[in-house]
Amino acid sequence: MASLAKMIDIFGSGIKVQRIWQSLNNIDGEIRSNNQAIIELPLIGEYQLGAEGVWIPEADERTAKVTFNAFAAQATKLFSQSDWSLPELKIPVLDFLKNGAVWITSYLDEDTRIGRGGTGNLFVFRR
Repeated sequence: MASLAKMIDIFGSGIKVQRIWQSLNNIDGEIRSNNQAIIELPLIGEYQLGAEGVWIPEADERTAKVTFNAFAAQATKLFSQSDWSLPELKIPVLDFLKNGAVWITSYLDEDTRIGRGGTGNLFVFRR
């Protein structure tokens, strides 16, 4: 989620974050991450941003290295018109540009996960 937060920071303080969520799926023994955010940009409208990646767990089972392999953006309410939208733009990350980030899970139960990103940002996820 840190990469989405950085993308949001680029545009300044006029942005309203409507919702942020993350999905983790075990597909063929690989943990795939899909981070999403819906944001509202002043005058321009509402957009859904996404980052797709892979988690590689460390031996301690609390730490993982996350590498993102694609970013996506889609206007969902262009100029605040709910019937105006554009197709999703998906941008793959070239192998030589991929950079992994560290994730440390501090607390985990059936409904809540608390963790820190490599930059020290604290994240709380609830089902």
